[in-house]
Amino acid sequence: MAESVRGAIIAAGEGSRLRADGFRVPKPLVEVAGLPLIGAVLRNFTAAGITAITIILNEQERECVEWVRRHCPGLEIDFIVKTTASSLESFREVTGRGPAGPMLVSTVDAWCAAEDFARFAAVAAEVGALLVVDMAHIAGLVAVGFHPSPVPHADLVTSTTHKTLRGPRGGFVLARAAHAEKLDKAVFPMLQGGPLMHVIAAKAVCFGEALTDAFRAYQKRVVENAATLATALESHGFDLVSGGTDNHLMLVDLRRRSLTGKVAEEALHRARLTVNKNAVPNDPQKPWVTSGIRLGTPALTTRGFGGEEMRQIAGWIARVLDRPDDQETGRTVEREVAELAKGFPLFAWEPALR
Repeated sequence: MAESVRGAIIAAGEGSRLRADGFRVPKPLVEVAGLPLIGAVLRNFTAAGITAITIILNEQERECVEWVRRHCPGLEIDFIVKTTASSLESFREVTGRGPAGPMLVSTVDAWCAAEDFARFAAVAAEVGALLVVDMAHIAGLVAVGFHPSPVPHADLVTSTTHKTLRGPRGGFVLARAAHAEKLDKAVFPMLQGGPLMHVIAAKAVCFGEALTDAFRAYQKRVVENAATLATALESHGFDLVSGGTDNHLMLVDLRRRSLTGKVAEEALHRARLTVNKNAVPNDPQKPWVTSGIRLGTPALTTRGFGGEEMRQIAGWIARVLDRPDDQETGRTVEREVAELAKGFPLFAWEPALR
């Protein structure tokens, strides 16, 4: 029997944070395992010749083990469960478990501070790992220099073209020449279907816009609005993971308020305030409950919202979450939200120029 080639995944993001002594064991692995995208990820591993995978997780994520085993029957899967360990220590353990080097995956889904990609690269180099960075959430900020770029440090960089890049729903992958052929084969014929020419055209427009001064000014407003919203939330007594934000989003830790992310999300949705529940570092709740909520400012900024509106939104969030079960408070805030939204229409209905 041929010797298995082992890969490893350690995810950094979705509430996990960089620490001086290394990197946290991944918090979001249960959520990643529960996404349909996991199938596509594993097909990429197969295309790259990887037949075995090691997943490092912490004690709270034991429940994902059987789910992954059921849905990934073609791979030999080994789990290392640790209660306290930096990712660097975990990587050192993995490097002794198979003939191939591991893969370090860095994502920025709910982390509010600027990522130190050089530090990630140093860890990957120390253990002989490939560094893969998903910059989907911060691509727009990277494009204009408002966030450090992973491109000089990573072996592969993935991103969507929506989110902060403000383009169509789609994605792209950047790779060093050494990985180009395997990447191309993994995308087609393994994953990609027929190309959508209107989306390709929209991507071209998106990349063109990212080169303009107007786009840079937009990203500046996104960051300013996020900072204003974060400060306003803190003034209402909310705890923010990392103590604020350096980018376009923020993660609110609700544990001190004895609220779950699920309760907060549902209460705010009833008031027409869209947020999503999100795990926080060392979250005691299950992934479908969580102890936090995640907020971002790109869409609001596109509509023209500024600092005054950010402070108003923070006030509404505080009013709703002070009394999350009070339907009258929710209805009052809902009416106020609708009134504000009227002044910032989603589209300017002007005749198309031909």
